[in-house]
Amino acid sequence: MVLRRQVESGATVTVREMQAVVGPKTFAALMKLLEASLPDFRESKLDDAIPISALAQAVGPDTMAPLCLASILVGVAKASAAQQAVKDKQDAELQLQRLRTIGRKVTLDELHKAMAMKSFHINTHTAFLDLVEKVGNKHPEIGLDTMIDLDVVAAETGPETMSLSTLIKLVLATPGARLPPSYEDLLRLVKKPEPKYIRL
Repeated sequence: MVLRRQVESGATVTVREMQAVVGPKTFAALMKLLEASLPDFRESKLDDAIPISALAQAVGPDTMAPLCLASILVGVAKASAAQQAVKDKQDAELQLQRLRTIGRKVTLDELHKAMAMKSFHINTHTAFLDLVEKVGNKHPEIGLDTMIDLDVVAAETGPETMSLSTLIKLVLATPGARLPPSYEDLLRLVKKPEPKYIRL
């Protein structure tokens, strides 16, 4: 099923991605599969995109079982998701720092309305309720309309509630949450002066 979905979607994969999730024995079978599916494989680079459909056509007793290839693709997807999660967390921490710098506060009601307006996934709704419960248990004085420092809410993010990146997306969806321009943004806005020519 996994292999069929990947083929139908026209997905690709790289040798580097597959090498990162296989052991020595599977690696040998993977090399056979690559040679059978790509005639010029030896000339390709580690990060060249390989159509999964080409790999699927070459699976068999002489190369690799379909289930084995599907397992490799699942491993690649998990590794990619983990890398993206790390990047999302780093981006969220940077945005949190910028929001903290401007003294941005938020209410639980604002976050709830932002979630409804932006049509977040149902899992986000459940995670938000868990986050509200955790914040409420630790800070019983906080109500729905209480202005809260972002650090207070961010401290309760994690596996039991919601990720920091999801919280920041909610915060940025609330009214008045526009971030000030970063240094990189300012650089892009600055225009280079027009060259001046002197008539001789």
